[in-house]
Parts: sequence; structure tokens; C-alpha cells
Amino acid sequence: MSKSIFTLAWKSNWTGAKDGTAQGVAKQRLIETLSKSDERIINDPYADRFVIGP
Repeated sequence: MSKSIFTLAWKSNWTGAKDGTAQGVAKQRLIETLSKSDERIINDPYADRFVIGP
């Protein structure tokens, strides 16, 4: 499931579409949690509260 969410996020960013909804913000936070901590653009200490899992 993570792969499909990541692919969807990548495609929407590639086309330049902007999503300022709560779902769009949660999507960006999920993408940030998939990145290594030293590669993150945004360091959100609360991002782990928006995803399920460890």
C-alpha cells in the first residue's frame, strides 16, 4: 500500500498539481516519514502521528 501512496504523491507533484487539503498535507507527511532523516526536507516531529505502524 505504501508504494501506491508514494506513486500517487509523486505523480501529483510531477504534474504540478497542488493539494492544500488535510489529505494532501497528510500525504506529504507520509512521504517525509519514508525518507531517511538526513534527507528530509521538512522535519516534522509529529509526522509519526499521521501514519499507522512503528
